[in-house]
Amino acid sequence: MSKRIALALSNLLIPIAALVFATGFFPYKPFLSGLATFEEVENEELGLGLLKGNERPQRIFDKVIFMTVDALRSDFVYGHGSGFTFTQDLIRSGAALPFTAHATPPTITMPRVKALTTGSVPSFLDVILNFAESDTTSSLASQDTWLAQAKANLDNGNLVFYGDDTWLKLFPDFFARHDGTSSFFVSDFTEVDNNVTRHVPRELEQPDWDAMIMHYLGLDHIGHKAGPLSPNMLPKQKEMDAIVKKIYEAMELNSHLDDTLLVVAGDHGMNSGGNHGGSAPGETEPALVFISPKFVDLEKPAYAAPTDPKEGTEFEFYRKVAQNDVVPTLSALLGIPIPRNNLGIILPEFLGFWKTKTSSTGLNAAAELLYRNALQMLGIIKAKFGDSEAWRYDPKIEGSVQMDCQGFEEDEQRLKCRWFLVRDALSAQHERPLRLELTPLQFLNDAQDVLSTTASSYKVELLAKGAAIAGVSLILAVNSRQSNWPFTPAGLGFVLITTFYGIMMFATSYVEEEQHFWYWATAAWMAYLYAAKTKVIGLQTSVVFSTFVLLALHRLSTRWNQTGQKHAGDPDVAHTFFPDHFIILWVLIVTAYIHLAFRIGRRTFADILAPEFATISAISLVLPSFVFKLNFTQADAPELVGGLAETIREWTSELDLVTQARASFVGLAIATTVVLVMVVLGYGRHDEATKKKGANMFTESRLPSRLHDLLTLFIITQTRAQNIPLFMFFDLQSQILFHLLSRPTTPLAANSHAYTRPLAILPTTVSVLLMAHTSFFALGNSNAISSIDLSNAYNGVSGYNIVAVGVLLFASNWAGPVYWSTCAAVMFTLPSAEQEEAAFERSEQAAEKQRTLGSKKWIHEERDLLHRQAVAASFTSAPIRQSQDESIWHEHISIMTIFISASLVAVMAAPTRTYLAFQHNAKLYSLATAVRSIRSATSLEEANQSLFKQAGEDDRVVITEQTIFHPQGGGQPSDVGIMKTSSSTFNVSAVRMDAVSSGQVLHFGRFESGHDAFKEGETVTQEIDTEKRLLYSRLHTAGHVLGAATRKLLEDKIEGFDELKASHFPDAASCEFAGSIEGKWKEAIQKKVDEYVDADLPVEIEWWSEDDFKANGLERLITENPNVVKGEKFRVVKIVGADTYPCGGTHVDSTQACGKTTVRKISRSKGTSRVSYAVA
Repeated sequence: MSKRIALALSNLLIPIAALVFATGFFPYKPFLSGLATFEEVENEELGLGLLKGNERPQRIFDKVIFMTVDALRSDFVYGHGSGFTFTQDLIRSGAALPFTAHATPPTITMPRVKALTTGSVPSFLDVILNFAESDTTSSLASQDTWLAQAKANLDNGNLVFYGDDTWLKLFPDFFARHDGTSSFFVSDFTEVDNNVTRHVPRELEQPDWDAMIMHYLGLDHIGHKAGPLSPNMLPKQKEMDAIVKKIYEAMELNSHLDDTLLVVAGDHGMNSGGNHGGSAPGETEPALVFISPKFVDLEKPAYAAPTDPKEGTEFEFYRKVAQNDVVPTLSALLGIPIPRNNLGIILPEFLGFWKTKTSSTGLNAAAELLYRNALQMLGIIKAKFGDSEAWRYDPKIEGSVQMDCQGFEEDEQRLKCRWFLVRDALSAQHERPLRLELTPLQFLNDAQDVLSTTASSYKVELLAKGAAIAGVSLILAVNSRQSNWPFTPAGLGFVLITTFYGIMMFATSYVEEEQHFWYWATAAWMAYLYAAKTKVIGLQTSVVFSTFVLLALHRLSTRWNQTGQKHAGDPDVAHTFFPDHFIILWVLIVTAYIHLAFRIGRRTFADILAPEFATISAISLVLPSFVFKLNFTQADAPELVGGLAETIREWTSELDLVTQARASFVGLAIATTVVLVMVVLGYGRHDEATKKKGANMFTESRLPSRLHDLLTLFIITQTRAQNIPLFMFFDLQSQILFHLLSRPTTPLAANSHAYTRPLAILPTTVSVLLMAHTSFFALGNSNAISSIDLSNAYNGVSGYNIVAVGVLLFASNWAGPVYWSTCAAVMFTLPSAEQEEAAFERSEQAAEKQRTLGSKKWIHEERDLLHRQAVAASFTSAPIRQSQDESIWHEHISIMTIFISASLVAVMAAPTRTYLAFQHNAKLYSLATAVRSIRSATSLEEANQSLFKQAGEDDRVVITEQTIFHPQGGGQPSDVGIMKTSSSTFNVSAVRMDAVSSGQVLHFGRFESGHDAFKEGETVTQEIDTEKRLLYSRLHTAGHVLGAATRKLLEDKIEGFDELKASHFPDAASCEFAGSIEGKWKEAIQKKVDEYVDADLPVEIEWWSEDDFKANGLERLITENPNVVKGEKFRVVKIVGADTYPCGGTHVDSTQACGKTTVRKISRSKGTSRVSYAVA
């Protein structure tokens, strides 16, 4: 296979790999069409025909006011510094029921509105598809929502809406009256909300609507502009609270609002930088308040307000509920059917309205509502697992229904068990009335967990196939290079960058803060280029100075915008300095535009247009872009404009922003066309003589630089104003890098007019690669979806155009990488400074010879022609053959493809690690999972063979997608057990973490005699030895109890005390400590251990970020290599009232379950002490 074909195939496989991977990453989730009705429930369904056709539950409210406040984080309402003082009064008085809602990612408006209206759980796929959705394809008009149910079932059937026009796109032709507001310009804090509030007094007087929906944007806009600590935040909260007060007072005074419910809900929250879209606690925990005078008499606990968040949390002030629980709760309170695709659960706090009532069927009305909710959820379950007779009768389940139903390994079986318990509770409602509400709630909770993960669960086999295809692409890319040897320092740098970048993909905390990797790697690379340059030409002042400027510009660029997660809201140049010094900003912007105009006039139009006309054309191109950015910034961020250029803004006030953007784009299109046509026609050379001879290599080689300046003007037009100066810095950096990367021309080459290419390919490609990634983050972007900037995606677009919006969106968010990618073309086609100097010397020598030839006219003319040809040829790449040009681009593209393919392999391999099911459900003793691979134990890599030293020819290692087997580690022995199918049994005798492939679990053992091996992809059932698991869990928890007791007693009494490690093996259980613990402490330690065990302290499993450790004062527990991570978080075991430990092991539910824990002895050696123990 030729190298060219290998490179082409490699790049062809990259999108194929991404498509296959995406198919597995975004799996199908069930969807039910049509509107739900109060259908009759047949005898076969519940075992009893209790719920009669079309009988409505008792309605508590006949109207609802749904007030959505965009980005209403829970502390904005419930915290001590809140401006919602009236709302807090209502909470204290009992007229409001507060909750902390959990908004699942993605935490952006459209998916959250879908969750709040359908009750479903949108995924990140919804966000991706939203970018390609028109106003019609994003509609919920044909889906079942509580709005559709209210329209169909409430008295008037009229809905009114005021606020964010996202609702109007989702629900076209739904509202009897409406007034939408755009969220395009986030600088508008006031008018955008006044346009909503001005309708409220009139609508409160109108009796003809059943639901009034409002969506306020101002608070979200403040967050985006200045963060949650903005001085504008508290006044905005007070403004929203005043609206709540106005509505509540109207509900008390107006008789037609007597049965009206007010719901105040945040669609999502915001992080410390004021943004949202991800999964940070501030983004996923908005406020949710139900308000009505009727709640005063409802039986409920007393709520304090304001209050503090629960211990160990930042934003969980009251009971946390799923955000989509709003949907069935509203349906119950309004007496309308629950939407078909709802995954929410009726909030038990409201069941008190029905507990004293009995339906016509004789069933408790509250229980009946829960059964209706369960029946609705059952419809989705059947759509997912199949509607078979087994949901009515399954002998495997019927004969062994367990009260906790946790013994069933498959979700479908466990849900069947729960459903049969619901049916049984109905049958025995008179004998066991307490289970009437408990059993459906248990079913609903389990069903919600299973169905909510459907949209986020992976199809691991497709993920693995995608990674495999990317791996093939990587192999082809490596083989497409002309030569991988000799191995140079630049090559080593490229390998290290690629390798470390791939490793980063396995820890999302590094992915979230990826910018630091590129910032430091780029600075180190710049230092390497300096060292390499001085090694060749010696220490020169110009090299030292240029490198200093290069590093200074790099440092300034990285401080321009704070990005990532941890430091998103920290001070930076763009958001902290410029609002107070906007004159400096516009001086820099004007300088950047002048610099670009100069480049366009001198380079883009060089030798194509006359110098005077080239200058006028450059100004004509740059000026419309500048005027557009000035006016756009005035609308988007007026604090960055102040009173500047009022005359310009007055002159252009009659032209809307769409027209101004189009004027800039049309000018760029004309200029690009002129340049291309003139080059094709042979213009662009130095003089007529070279034209006649057809020496057009100069024009061809300069074409990338001509187009690069026009592209720069386009992406500057697509960039926020505060980032425009960065492109001037990028241009200076590119010139300095070109100087550092240039290879000096040898005297022999200079004399012969034949020189090598100025730039080495690999160092240049690596430089462009680093700068592309650095610029992406320097411009304020991040890997969080919340950082995608839509503000420039509609420049020049008046209607929806998927192609135009897609191009503009890409250009605005990836402007930096686009700039540096085209810089490679410029660098590879420009002559170096040394070559320009040599060419000038040659032209001078030719001129001198010409002057000494005398007065013979024909000799003079001939020499003049040769002189002009020499000048033209000196600046061209003519001596380099076309095949050499192709070789350069082939090599450059090969290197870039290697990096992209290797990155894809790492990204795709990260989710294929074995899912450690035991860490999420320690009582899961049986599990059905798919086999990923089977290998002979003797064929394992050397590092893995060392894990199983007694392996023989008959031993195998099985890797599965999930596992309930705890691998040996963290001081705990591995579980043992079996894996089986209907025809084969595999005895698992040891389990280890893969020493080669991060995150995979190796199950070591043998197939029973005569049994066939499993097949890859086959579903097997894992079963562990439960007696050993319980023993290991007791020992592990007891070890932590012993550690906590010893620390409590001795931390302040023994110098250098610390917990080092532990062993939880049955015959060698012990904890090791730093410091010398004398034997006299044994009795005290035993007493403290007994105290903890007898207290029956709860043992809880939580997932903590580094910030959680810091918030709890436990920074000492943060480890560099945690045993197991869930996302970016550490798994911790919390012995309530004792201590907390990072731990990936299994544990019992309470300290008393450890049994009698005996401190056996204390031994000391070399400054450490070991306390051994045993459990009875």
